[in-house]
Amino acid sequence: MHPDELIARSRAALEAYGLSLPSHLVMCQVGYRINAEPAVIIRQAVGSSEGDPRGAFTEADYWDGLAICIQRGLLKVLEPDDFDGNGLRMHLRHTPLAIQDGFDDYAPGHVEFTAEGYRVHQAVIAAIFGNGG
Repeated sequence: MHPDELIARSRAALEAYGLSLPSHLVMCQVGYRINAEPAVIIRQAVGSSEGDPRGAFTEADYWDGLAICIQRGLLKVLEPDDFDGNGLRMHLRHTPLAIQDGFDDYAPGHVEFTAEGYRVHQAVIAAIFGNGG
């Protein structure tokens, strides 16, 4: 995809869902099944967006993006209550995420989608890149 088209499609999709590009890029890291705590997710977002034609952002921008996603209920930091007594993850156990690789490699403190966040993320990816992602 030509960079101008990527910029235009991204702008339209993010505007439609009320997301900033840093929030979207943080959600992308979670979508890559990087099962980690917030600081790792932020470092990944910073590194993966180097040279992105849609813009450059500071680490603080990504922290703000993560905070907004958590505040809006799109992402959450997993808590001990999200796991059963045997340490098996229960959060989103009955969603399409459960069949993806890496679902059971989470621990308390890791960042994960909410059901709504996963839906929004998939819709934004489809709007930017088409159904093939």
